[in-house]
Amino acid sequence: MGGQAPLRERRVPLVSLEQFLGAFAAKGSSLLLPAVQMLRRKSTLMGHLLCLVGQVSSKQLHKFEKESKEMGKASFFYAWVLDEGDDERSRGVTIDVCVKHFSTKSRQFTILDAPGHRDFVPNMVHGAVQADVAILVVDVSHFEAGFDRGGQTKEHLQLIRALGISNVVVAVNKLDTCGWDQKVFEETKRRVHDYMTGPEVGFKQSSVNFVPLSGFSGENMLERKEPKLSWWTGPTLVEALDQLPPPPRPSSTAPLRLGSDFEVLKVMS
Repeated sequence: MGGQAPLRERRVPLVSLEQFLGAFAAKGSSLLLPAVQMLRRKSTLMGHLLCLVGQVSSKQLHKFEKESKEMGKASFFYAWVLDEGDDERSRGVTIDVCVKHFSTKSRQFTILDAPGHRDFVPNMVHGAVQADVAILVVDVSHFEAGFDRGGQTKEHLQLIRALGISNVVVAVNKLDTCGWDQKVFEETKRRVHDYMTGPEVGFKQSSVNFVPLSGFSGENMLERKEPKLSWWTGPTLVEALDQLPPPPRPSSTAPLRLGSDFEVLKVMS
């Protein structure tokens, strides 16, 4: 047909289920649950993270910027990477669990972006029961409101611990709003750490890691460039995730098990 090059046959090597699961496990995979205090830009942080690790094209991001601006929510464009429903975008909150994937140098992660609003706690639990590890997003600009005065930080920590999640990375967010003040970070870290490792929740100290960052600017998520953050010698967010221990997985030779969700809406007499 004219000058069109002939099609070439592409041979795809066949592998067994054991080989596929073995290759997947070799890099280490984790199901990651972001948790948040009140409505504090959890989806913005996770959406920006997906952009930084190359999971969102510049064309897609430009589209989100344009559409969010038209809706009067210009600062929410990173959140739209995860909040895909019209209700979520108009209300500015996550309602349903959204699933996204990304890879680091040594790990593979599946994000289970669950709601943070108290009206959608059942949906948050639905995501949490599937997760291996969690990111707790703490907003230093509204810390008291989220941690003490009717916030949900403590409730979410109790939930994720009760559901079997034992490793948590605490993202101390919006530290740029206080000039990257080390004292603010250390005080926030002390209070959250004391509660997490105390008798009410019971996380092991070695299972809790803190990272100062800005979810909107992206500082200390993939790289650290801010001179005012020179006091921080710990990991970036991605490095902290890479350092998490791989979760135990059942043998690939065991019988296949699948979860199901069954709901009885009405029983006829």
